[in-house]
Amino acid sequence: MDPKKMTLLDDLGQPHGYLIVPHPASEGLRLASRLFALIGAPFGRIVDAVVAGGEDAEFNIGGASGELAQAVLSADLPQLVKDLLRHVSRDGVDLGNAVMIDVAYSANYGELAEALAEVVEVNGFVRFFSRLGKRAGKGLGGLVQQLSPGRPKNSAD
Repeated sequence: MDPKKMTLLDDLGQPHGYLIVPHPASEGLRLASRLFALIGAPFGRIVDAVVAGGEDAEFNIGGASGELAQAVLSADLPQLVKDLLRHVSRDGVDLGNAVMIDVAYSANYGELAEALAEVVEVNGFVRFFSRLGKRAGKGLGGLVQQLSPGRPKNSAD
């Protein structure tokens, strides 16, 4: 993928120019696995509830958010942010080190959140998980249908 040039506003409304270069594949895969470790379990609980109860499934959002909070606490979030921003420049300044991240985002977490979302998008992490999930869902959908009570039996059963 090509680098992305864009402008984001800081929390005071001031514009900042960004250049986001996608991570090399091996580095991106390591980051994808770390991101999945953060969100995989809470997202899995949501999927489990929907599979078990259908569209009207009741779900304990507090449990999932608690799980996400525990994952965030156990992760080295400052290091993950630094790694995600490794190939990003803001106003021509490389954000690949903690000092520059501190300078850019101190009391400016809104812009940081936007920048991280853009990095995730540019690197295709959501597409990666979505495609894997879609393929797994096809297999899971067939399995659920096979295990569903009242499923018509075919003559080979």
